Amino acid sequence: MDLVDVLIFLMMFSLSPLVSSHPLFYPNSVSSAPAHEGQKEHANASNGSTTFTLETLFAGNQRFRDSRKSKVAIRSSEHIEETEEAPAFMFLGCSDHKFTPHRIFDAPEGSFFMHNTIANHYEVGDDSAEASLAFAAESIHVHHIIVLGHYGCKGVETAITMPSKTSKFIKGWIQPIADLYRRHRRSEIVTLRDSRMPQRGKPHGVTEAPPSNDPGLHALVEENVKLSVAALKSNEMISAMHIESRRNPGKTKDIFVHGFVHDETTGDVVDLGVSFGPPGKEIPHVPFPRHKRTENFRRSDGGIKKGKDWDFGKKQ
Repeated sequence: MDLVDVLIFLMMFSLSPLVSSHPLFYPNSVSSAPAHEGQKEHANASNGSTTFTLETLFAGNQRFRDSRKSKVAIRSSEHIEETEEAPAFMFLGCSDHKFTPHRIFDAPEGSFFMHNTIANHYEVGDDSAEASLAFAAESIHVHHIIVLGHYGCKGVETAITMPSKTSKFIKGWIQPIADLYRRHRRSEIVTLRDSRMPQRGKPHGVTEAPPSNDPGLHALVEENVKLSVAALKSNEMISAMHIESRRNPGKTKDIFVHGFVHDETTGDVVDLGVSFGPPGKEIPHVPFPRHKRTENFRRSDGGIKKGKDWDFGKKQ
């Protein structure tokens, strides 16, 4: 045994107690006590998955309960009475939106009535949405209904890519958004659509999703919100309440519908300028910045030419 072998032997001998007890080398050497449920979930989670477990939810609920108790104690000591007001707003939001309206608008819990769908899409005849709208208008007497979209929407993204393995339920739901993407003439959407066409080296075109900040994806998110607002114009309950408001002014609460988009990166909220309310009634002032319209494209034999702005009231 030469000098090098002796040194290696001595080094391994001195480190053997540490190595033998390290879970990386001997995972079974760790205590054989049964793992907690939260630990099991964490251990079984695949790489890149969320680290939240049932234990995380429990701890969060504990913090929530503690904060509620402390607030009640403060109210009792200061003799502060809390009045509960009915929500004035209903939000038609997106199921995968990372932020709730309570966070976006820094408002107390319970101040909004919400109904979420994939890609905040609304169509006449959706029983779940119709029931929520009726309850918000007839029972809670909301004053505003807001379709709230968000940039980076996964539902809108799926309408662009439409993977072959997408279930029929999702395909059926987002098909109107896919149709909107296929036929719309807004410049950013046309540019995105053309960039994904079959080309040299990509005979099937671009199949991966566009980046979340792509102008075409942003534009489709906005047009999808407009599509839902336009559909709400055909809602029987809203139309009936608008007629009643006109016939008996002051006896029926006016309902106004708006289309907003939230930017999850900056926190900004923009107004798409498609609000409507009872005929003849002035739309209340909307303080959020108005989104600037962009020109549409129209095709001809000579290539792409700029056309007139899209008329929101007409189908393409």
